[in-house]
Amino acid sequence: PLESPYDTFIAGHASTSLALALGFVIARRLKKEDYDIVTLIGDGALTGGEAYEGLNNLGHLGEKVVIVLNDNGMSISRNVGAISRYLTRIRTSKSYIIMKRLLGSNFARKIKLALKELLLPNIIFEEFGFTYIGPVDGHDLNELIETFNRIKNLNVPVVVHVVTKKGYGYKLSEESPDKFHSAEPFEPESGRFVSETQRTFSEVFGRTLVELAEKDKRIFAITAAMPDGTKTNYIKEKFPERFVDVGIAEQCEVTSAAALAKEGFKPFVAIYSTFLQRALDQLIHDVSLLSLPVVFAIDRAGIVSDDGPTHQGIFDIAYLSFIPHFVVAAPKDAFELRGLMSLALESDIPFAIRYPKDFAQDGFSKRFVLSIGKAEIVESGSDLTIITLGPVFFEALKALDHFKSNGYSVGLINAIFAKPFDEELILNEALKSKKVITVEDGIKRGGFGESLKAFLSNYGIKVENIAIDNFIPEQGKREDLLKK
Repeated sequence: PLESPYDTFIAGHASTSLALALGFVIARRLKKEDYDIVTLIGDGALTGGEAYEGLNNLGHLGEKVVIVLNDNGMSISRNVGAISRYLTRIRTSKSYIIMKRLLGSNFARKIKLALKELLLPNIIFEEFGFTYIGPVDGHDLNELIETFNRIKNLNVPVVVHVVTKKGYGYKLSEESPDKFHSAEPFEPESGRFVSETQRTFSEVFGRTLVELAEKDKRIFAITAAMPDGTKTNYIKEKFPERFVDVGIAEQCEVTSAAALAKEGFKPFVAIYSTFLQRALDQLIHDVSLLSLPVVFAIDRAGIVSDDGPTHQGIFDIAYLSFIPHFVVAAPKDAFELRGLMSLALESDIPFAIRYPKDFAQDGFSKRFVLSIGKAEIVESGSDLTIITLGPVFFEALKALDHFKSNGYSVGLINAIFAKPFDEELILNEALKSKKVITVEDGIKRGGFGESLKAFLSNYGIKVENIAIDNFIPEQGKREDLLKK
């Protein structure tokens, strides 16, 4: 809505549209206005609980609203679960296929629509109080126009079931739609991605998880509709019985992981930072209260390239740090990510590892031995001490070279852990300079830097925090957004 009057609301996280429609329906009644409300939802979003809360309440109200269900069998990866199987049964039913063959042209279109309603399996939406129309071919403009003309005067809740093909019109995208969702630059003829030769943090995580799983049968991987994005597809291929995709259901993902941990397994919850915030209650209630050893592999943490404000992963350090029992760590490179995964595997408390949507350097200091709550001194200094968390270390390294070339004695500490942080080492180094700068790519308030500032202020040490200060980054490349 900030960009276009035709955008009624902002949308980035799935399963919200029906609850939004509910609010607009109630507002229309209270304001005594008369206008149509049409809301869209994908079949993938129907794996999220909020969708059913909205569906239940809209059906209960019984007021005029149109839900367009875009059914392409996909969210980002292929959909999972009972609802996905149910919609597939409708779209692949023999009666529907026969009718498509016999009535594929404009001939008897109205008969076709009526027959579908008579012959298809029982429709769950009608049990919620909706009139069901469909399935409709979402790539047939005439059929769509005919359908919406039929329903526009109905004064009841309606679901229009529209069947589409993800990536329609581009052969390579049709064949591998998950790869071209939010795609990086690629060669149109071959479909080859420009950056295929470089390893991302996600790639390092996925490969390392398989290596660890080969040695430790306790490991179990869980994701919420993101096997390809989180690279848990690797463990899915190697050990399918030790992997589950729960669909767009982050609350279910975290709680089921807690139960697995309670039973002696080592669940790795692979999830984007922006989606983990949807399960904050489960982190506290289901994981923290019993201090269960769930490992959280938090992908797309910090500033995120290309995905816009709804997918920035800037809040996780702040909210994870206030939850009791949690370890919160951020590797700067591939070496530390692999080491932290091994460390988390042996931990008996919740362990969160955050890393960005970015390429992972091979290893700046491979001789450093990782230990929970221990930081790494890269260099000591008497004029200033810079303390970094995560891959922003390499930006600080450039600044260190600049300061040194101008005659300043500057220290650099790679914190690695936001919670618990290395109080003894940090204090000893900070006392040498009495001036500290912290650098992180998370929100400033409640973040790592503020925790350090509160600690060091007890010793009269001046601290300046460089972090994201009370705004959400917009669309852009990570390197450009970091400069801001």
